[in-house]
Amino acid sequence: MQNSKLNEMLEKSKRLKSSLKSFFDEIYEIENNWTDVYGRNADDQYARNQLYKAAELLRQAHGELDALTSPVAAEGALIRNSNGRFMLVGRELSSGYPIEYLEKDDFDDTEIWRRGRIEHYDGDYRIWKRPDIPLEGLRVRIKA
Repeated sequence: MQNSKLNEMLEKSKRLKSSLKSFFDEIYEIENNWTDVYGRNADDQYARNQLYKAAELLRQAHGELDALTSPVAAEGALIRNSNGRFMLVGRELSSGYPIEYLEKDDFDDTEIWRRGRIEHYDGDYRIWKRPDIPLEGLRVRIKA
């Protein structure tokens, strides 16, 4: 059960996503014709560089908030189908497919959803950067 402060923060996250996207989209659009906005002097180029770096970080923050606030489309245990790929509730998950997988913390036995993606390497499907986690039967969810 979520408490009221958590619900408040989730709602704020949803509202913040729109502002973040508006900002980084505008910075990226300005880059298409940057000479209309920035001069070639050191101060303007510094501002251009810093704003672009900030836009990149805000785009990443937007992605994290999007993952947090997007509804779950499907959840269950992965099963391997006849062609060797993994399935979740009738969906075949191929290379690059984004998932969240349930992981137990070894320190205190709490469970946490971790973001990942399915990739094919070393002759099998695995979670990118977590080849130690077997996929068969792994509890995962995908977002809408």
